[in-house]
Amino acid sequence: MANGPLELTPEQLRRTCDPSIFSFTSTADIPPLDGVIGQDRALGAVHFGIHIKSKGYHMYALGPVGTGKRTIIQKFLEKDAAGKPVPDDWLYVNNFEDEDKPRALRLPAGKGREFRDDMDHLVEDLKSDVPRG
Repeated sequence: MANGPLELTPEQLRRTCDPSIFSFTSTADIPPLDGVIGQDRALGAVHFGIHIKSKGYHMYALGPVGTGKRTIIQKFLEKDAAGKPVPDDWLYVNNFEDEDKPRALRLPAGKGREFRDDMDHLVEDLKSDVPRG
């Protein structure tokens, strides 16, 4: 082993790639990647979590913002949900007897949005009608 620092030339500090090895002129010429690179462990965990059929099981994705966690999980869920019946809607509404314990409402699929819109209209009507007395 040599005594002293190992010296590198500038050429040794830089990787180069011969563009002629590619069959495209620009990355605009190739289709977008439809997958994830280098996240085998995370993808395995998502796959495992989606296929657990026990009640009360939740998944939590941890990682830096903007890395595509939500997008990847959404793709897994959409693929898994394809061809399955649409689940019921679940809503949480105020519990006037105990505000720390909201009430859960289970409605047929799509009715949750209708309920929300109806409540929005009710509130708008009340804003104008109640002050009139």
